[in-house]
Amino acid sequence: MLEMNPSIYQFMKRGNEVSAITPEYILINLIILAILLVGGYFVIRKIQGGGKLQNPFHFQKSGNRVTGDKTSVIAIVAGVTKNLRNPGEAETYYVICNYKDPDTRLSTTFTSRELKVCPGRDIIGKPVKVTLDPTHPGTYTVDIDSIL
Repeated sequence: MLEMNPSIYQFMKRGNEVSAITPEYILINLIILAILLVGGYFVIRKIQGGGKLQNPFHFQKSGNRVTGDKTSVIAIVAGVTKNLRNPGEAETYYVICNYKDPDTRLSTTFTSRELKVCPGRDIIGKPVKVTLDPTHPGTYTVDIDSIL
C-alpha cells in the first residue's frame, strides 16, 4: 500500500486505485505545457505568414531608414494624440496613421506634423497619402490637409 504524508501530497482516486500527484508530476506537466505553448505560437505565426519580424520601412525614433521602392502609400487615420506640455505652453496635436503592406502584411505607423488645433474624431478611418523621401531615408510627409 502506498503511504505518504497527506499534508504534502494530494491524492486522486480512480475506482479502486489511488495515485499521488507529486511535485515531479506537476513539474513534468508544466514543462509539457510550456513546450506546447511555444510550439503553438510558432505554428500560428507560420500560418499567419509572420515569417519576417522586421518592418520594411524601419521607421524608428532614431536611425530612421527607408528601404524598398515605394515613394508613397495610402495610410488610414487611426487617431489623434495630444502632446502634453508644461503649464503655460500651447497644446499641440498629431494625427496617427497606420499602413499595412499588402505584400508583406507588416504594419507601419506614421505621425503627422504638429497641429495647433485638434482635428476631431471625424477624421479617424479616413485615408491619407504618406509620401516617402527616397533621398533621405526615414523621412516622410503625411498629407493631412486633404482631410482637415
